[in-house]
Amino acid sequence: SFLVKGIRQRTKLLNLVLKDLYGEQKCLLEGWIDIPELYSLKNYVLASHGSIGLAQPQLHLHHIQVTKQGDRFVVLKDITSTPRQLGHVLEHRLVQNRYLHQAQMKLKLRRLAPWFSNFRNELYKNSPISTESVFGVVLAQGVDHEYHDEQAYLAHYLGLPVVEAQDLVVRDKMLYLKNLHQLQRIHFVLRRVPEKGLDPLEMEDHSLQNIPGMMDVLRQQNVFMDSVPGVGILEKNVLFNTVPK
Repeated sequence: SFLVKGIRQRTKLLNLVLKDLYGEQKCLLEGWIDIPELYSLKNYVLASHGSIGLAQPQLHLHHIQVTKQGDRFVVLKDITSTPRQLGHVLEHRLVQNRYLHQAQMKLKLRRLAPWFSNFRNELYKNSPISTESVFGVVLAQGVDHEYHDEQAYLAHYLGLPVVEAQDLVVRDKMLYLKNLHQLQRIHFVLRRVPEKGLDPLEMEDHSLQNIPGMMDVLRQQNVFMDSVPGVGILEKNVLFNTVPK
């Protein structure tokens, strides 16, 4: 449909902008984006420069709020840092399927299971190793956070454990989960914590949800993260006011 094509085009554009902002920065050199304005934004993670300009797209989850005005669709907001509500969407659909099954059949809604299955497969596919021993986690903010139930539901559906920053440790530029008897290497992470405080050695926000040395692990590509620190800059639409259409 027209809307689907537009969303794909927008996501592709934002991926290119993201790669350039943390790579060659042609958009700055050619004056498309104001340099002082960019560096003044808190969402710009200087520590990520040069570490996320990889071949594969870095915007793996893109939440777009869209409305319709007349005969055209208008984007209200892009959410790129830690897109939420995936677990709630899944939970609500499962409840609707149970109690409103006939209505669902008449509406011919697309099933969500294939999307989540493909998303899970992509996590394993992008891991630094390609064996059956791939291990991933959902990095959450703890049981007191307002979205913890949603994060836990999503993790359960994907078959992944929920962990907090204090459960993880970096050794030799690799990320590990602390177990009772030994450390278990982690190959991919679904990040659901703020990006600014992820690594206290290189970022300003020294919160409790941090993992010292995490940026080095990402630079060495020893772990795959669905939302690499720095993708939140795409939520600032003021950056794209001067980008050529």
